[in-house]
Amino acid sequence: MDRKLYQASLTGDVPTLLELAREDKHLLEQRVIPSLNTPLHLASRLGHIRFVSELIRLRPELVMSENAKLETPLHDASREGHLEVCNALLDADQTVAYRLDCDHRSALFVACSRGHFPVAKFLLDVPWLLASEEDGSTTSLHVAATDGHTDCFSSELNALRDWPQYTYLYSK
Repeated sequence: MDRKLYQASLTGDVPTLLELAREDKHLLEQRVIPSLNTPLHLASRLGHIRFVSELIRLRPELVMSENAKLETPLHDASREGHLEVCNALLDADQTVAYRLDCDHRSALFVACSRGHFPVAKFLLDVPWLLASEEDGSTTSLHVAATDGHTDCFSSELNALRDWPQYTYLYSK
């Protein structure tokens, strides 16, 4: 990745981002080797909401980009508890919430494993997200309970209760 773009991503330097985009819009697609992180991954991880918003405006397809571990920028923002960034990413493309990393973990799973209750609660509003974890051996509900993140656990139980298929699947 271009050194100026890398530094701008780490510091949230929007003016440099805009300058680089004017020079070459394709530059924004560059990745860090070997992680394959995009500028959006880096800025999302660090919570630079203005930078993230501008980058999404310039290259909305980066929202669905995956790194070497198949993590999206939403995984990174969820891991660090950056609710505002998660909101911007989902506003751009809600289907990113269904992407699983190489360990079959959703952004919801990542948020629950770190105890980021506001992010987990926000992600639970994505329709059918809990159902997408159904086939996994360890779900976000399991990790929230195991790691003692009671807020996340309670929120998921409430979401499950409201889930139309809950009665059908679990009442037998």
